[in-house]
Amino acid sequence: MAAAWVTPALVAAILGWEGIWGAGSALTDYLIPLPVAGGALHVPSFVVASLGVWVYSGLTPGAAATVRGVFVALVLLGVCMLVDLERVYLAATTDLFVQRIPWQDSPLGLFVLCDALWALVCMLGAPALRTSVVRAGFASLSLPLLYITLAVGTNDRLTEDLVTGRSEYRGQRGDEVMWVYTRLSVGDASFRQAALAHVASHRPQLSVNVEDVAVFFTDSLDTAKGIGHAPTLATLCLYEDGTPDRWQGGEADCFSDHETFSDRAQTTRAAISSDTPWNVANFLVTRTLCSGDQPTDVDGEGLAQVAYCRGFDLAAMHEELVREYGGATLAAWLDRAG
Repeated sequence: MAAAWVTPALVAAILGWEGIWGAGSALTDYLIPLPVAGGALHVPSFVVASLGVWVYSGLTPGAAATVRGVFVALVLLGVCMLVDLERVYLAATTDLFVQRIPWQDSPLGLFVLCDALWALVCMLGAPALRTSVVRAGFASLSLPLLYITLAVGTNDRLTEDLVTGRSEYRGQRGDEVMWVYTRLSVGDASFRQAALAHVASHRPQLSVNVEDVAVFFTDSLDTAKGIGHAPTLATLCLYEDGTPDRWQGGEADCFSDHETFSDRAQTTRAAISSDTPWNVANFLVTRTLCSGDQPTDVDGEGLAQVAYCRGFDLAAMHEELVREYGGATLAAWLDRAG
C-alpha cells in the first residue's frame, strides 16, 4: 500500500509533471490525500486496489482469476488514459503524421495504472494463473475497449467537417494567417456556409490584436497542424474595418492590397521628422488617426481604431505640450509636420 501510494508521485516528478491545481511539482501534490491537493484523485483507485489485494487470497480459483483479470483491465485502462486517443484516431483516419505513441499528462490514468500494477504484483502465485483463462481474458479486455469506444465515439471533434489547425502572425502587426482542415470539398455548395460558421469565433472584430485574417483551407490535417506542406485549396480574407469578406482560390494574399489601421499608423509615424520629440510625434500621429468621424464599434468594426483613440484627449495633450515646449516652438514643429 505504501509503494502504491508513492509510486505515481515519483513517476510524475521524474516526468516533470506539474500539480493538478497549479502546484509547482507533482511530487508533493500527489502525495497529499486532501481535496486541496492532487492526491485526493488517487484515493478511489488506491482503495479499490487495496480491497482487491485484501480479499484475493480467500477467493476460489475462478473468482481469483476474474479479479486478476479486472486488474489487468485496469492496467490497460490506465495506459489508454495516458495515450492521446484523439491524435491516434486522427492519425488512423487522416494524413496526420504521428512518429511515436502520443502520450498525454493524465493523473487519473497514472493513478489507475500504478495501483493496478502493484495489485497484480501482490496477486502472483496461488491461486494458479492458468485458471479460468476465458473469464479472466474477458474481464481484462472489456473495460479498456469500453473506454476507447466511449472516448472516441463521444468526441465530436473527431467527426467535425472543419478543424482549426495552427495560426501565426505574418507581415505587419495585426495580420494573421490561420489554417483550417476541411473534410468537405471546397467546390461543394455547403462548403462556404460551413466555413463562415466555423470561423465566426475567429473573426478579427473579436480581438484588438488582429485586424485582418487570411484563412487557408486544406484537405491535409498534417498541413493544418504545421507538419506537412500540402497545397491550400481556398482562402478566405476577413477584415475588422468593415471591408467585405473575400474568397479566393488557392493560397491568396489578403494583406498587401488592404490598408489596416496599423498600416496607417506606421505610415503616419514614418512621415514625421526623426528630430521631432517623441511626445510631439505621438500627438501628431494621434491627431491624424483620431480626428474626424470615429467608428462606432458596431459589431467590432474598426475595433483597432476605437481601442487606440479611446484613451487619448487631443486638447489635453496639446496643453501639456505647450507647457513643456512653449507655444511658439510647438507651433513650429506642428507647422513643419503639416
